[in-house]
Amino acid sequence: HASASDNNIGEDELEFEDLNHWKMLKTDIITVLFPRDGKKPMFLWWNTSDPHMIYVVKYQGLFEYFTFETMGTNPEYYMRLHEADFDTLRTLYILAREEAYRRLGDWDSMRKLYLLGLLMAQILEKWHSPYLPFNAGNWTLTEPEYIRSEDGKTIIGVAFAFKLDKLPEWMPRLKFAEDNIMIKLRFYNATVTEAVPNTDISYTVRPGEMKMDFVVGKWVWNIDAIRPLIIKLREHDINIPEGQARLALWVNLASINLTRIEERAQAEAEPEEIEEHMSTAS
Repeated sequence: HASASDNNIGEDELEFEDLNHWKMLKTDIITVLFPRDGKKPMFLWWNTSDPHMIYVVKYQGLFEYFTFETMGTNPEYYMRLHEADFDTLRTLYILAREEAYRRLGDWDSMRKLYLLGLLMAQILEKWHSPYLPFNAGNWTLTEPEYIRSEDGKTIIGVAFAFKLDKLPEWMPRLKFAEDNIMIKLRFYNATVTEAVPNTDISYTVRPGEMKMDFVVGKWVWNIDAIRPLIIKLREHDINIPEGQARLALWVNLASINLTRIEERAQAEAEPEEIEEHMSTAS
């Protein structure tokens, strides 16, 4: 939800243009450029009055990570975070137990070793890669839309979104992410106050600033795939801690000074390779 202050703009101040390899949104304050086909989630923007200093946003991917060790008694603070891959889990919590059971060699130890083998088999059957590279998929760029004031009479900005449509066949265990990941972006040409739904939180976004919403409609957690068996192992005195999982978004941000004509021509011809022209990055 957004409400605008008095420095609104008129509809005639927004212009859209289709270029050879790009789609451009231009106002008297800011210009936004993104690949015309929108196959990868990235875009560029600059102050309209200074077209040589370009700022780049490129969304690289998603990481799933987990933690099993909390700090003290507070479950919100973790000792360390780990990428949610098979080898990390096995190294941290399985290998030492397997070696200890083999050394003991008694019936109870062999039974526990067998149960750990079942856990490993279940992991291999259901575990997906903890990293989803965005450049592996096909994305749809939605048509830009005007953002209007609450009364609908004044245009206060523009919005567009990237949506993940399809992943390649060699990533079958991540197929659940198709049609479930969206990046929504809004640029304002007026000072607006945005409110977070169902909360008392609000914040101010000023002209020329960007607001992003990263939306994940569905995610299949690796931890959930093995949680029932971990609970079963505890019944046999094999204690693997209950894990917590989260997602981290990898974004590349950069500024590019395209003062040379040949650099600008090459960047315009290859929009998705524009990082080659980066001057500073974070």
